[in-house]
Amino acid sequence: MNENALVSERWQRALMGCAAMVLASVLVKCVVGIAPQLYWDVDPRSQRWLGTVTMFGPGALAWLNSASLLVAAASVGVHILAGGRVAWRSTLLVLVGATVCAVHMPRHADNLRLCGSWIAASALGLAALHLATHDGPRRLFVAALVALVVPWSFEAAWFTWVEHPLTLADYEADLAAILKSRRIAYGSARHLMFEKRMLAADAAGPFAMSNVFGSVSAALTVLAAAVGVGQLAERRRIATAPLLVVAAGIATVAMTRSKGAAVSVVAVAATLGAAWLLRRFVFARLSFAGAALGAVVVVVAVVIARGAAGPPPTAEGEISLLFRSQYWRAAGRMLLHGEPRDILTGVGPASFRRDYPQWKDELNPEQVNSSHNVLIDQVTMLGLGGAAWGLLLLGWLLAAGQRASPVVIEGSGSAVGRERDGADRAMTKAALGPNHGVEASDIGWTL
Repeated sequence: MNENALVSERWQRALMGCAAMVLASVLVKCVVGIAPQLYWDVDPRSQRWLGTVTMFGPGALAWLNSASLLVAAASVGVHILAGGRVAWRSTLLVLVGATVCAVHMPRHADNLRLCGSWIAASALGLAALHLATHDGPRRLFVAALVALVVPWSFEAAWFTWVEHPLTLADYEADLAAILKSRRIAYGSARHLMFEKRMLAADAAGPFAMSNVFGSVSAALTVLAAAVGVGQLAERRRIATAPLLVVAAGIATVAMTRSKGAAVSVVAVAATLGAAWLLRRFVFARLSFAGAALGAVVVVVAVVIARGAAGPPPTAEGEISLLFRSQYWRAAGRMLLHGEPRDILTGVGPASFRRDYPQWKDELNPEQVNSSHNVLIDQVTMLGLGGAAWGLLLLGWLLAAGQRASPVVIEGSGSAVGRERDGADRAMTKAALGPNHGVEASDIGWTL
């Protein structure tokens, strides 16, 4: 429900201030890395050219998470005082997951750090859900997230074309000295891991992992495309700013070399293209929500099928999806064969890392801290609390698909699909979704 018309100018300013604080709490983690412990022995980036690296340690992260909780609580409070409604189901699910996290936090330092970050993230997401019912905060959220792609693209380009070549040059010139400074024996397993990481020219941005950086970049690229397509359909002219952001986002995804992110971009583009071509048919207009959940089901099915196929016949065969299926099986064994209370509260993040070698597949050589799947991680580590958060994520995904349906947006929908103009207007709103009204000036200002 859009409550903008019911809010006075004074409350509008207060809501915009809350939206800015929520954004600041989120975006600071998108531009500054997090290093709960130093791990330079496996990070081969050029020390000579990299200079000082600014990252959040565990203390700073704890302060930031605490501040995020205060910002989220204040934002929801201002939303209520401004006459907004409370999303009770989402709020309840967030609280269930946060309660289980609070149970695990005193048990281990890793639980304290990870569960604290998860609680802060869920609280900020809940605050954004409430603030986004108002036009001003919604436009600010979308514009800021779209604009974030631009500095990320520059960071990825710097790594790919400058930092990585310098790193390789340093390594070739001072191999013995570099290994000695890191106490790495030549030819050891650590040396091989160090060198493998060095040779990989995968841009990782502030997230330390290229797959994460690629996936988030892909999501924001799709968001920019939605803004651009909406403006194109509504005004019959190309929107330059979103188009440039989309180009920067595609380039960023390419520089991460993340196959999953690249496949996601192609799949979303194909889905939106098919929806546009079939916009006059009722079945197409009703399929957005099903497609949203279907995408999750397809990914899960692909990983399970890859695991059932077994190891590749040669060393050059596909192992990424195979390893993921093995992570999932180990997580399932860990939960099912653990203590009875684990069904209710999960094993906790620290116990997952500790117990993984006991339950992993014998053919899997890796030691991991998670199953590499957010839904499985939440259920395994947080039990019913994680199931509540998983239900929350899937519910939001389903709601996003429903809002993208022209029938839902238009109300009765009786005329949608019968006339070309009506269908075009409906698809405009479907493409824009919650970003309706975002201008190039909004993106430029937040950038």
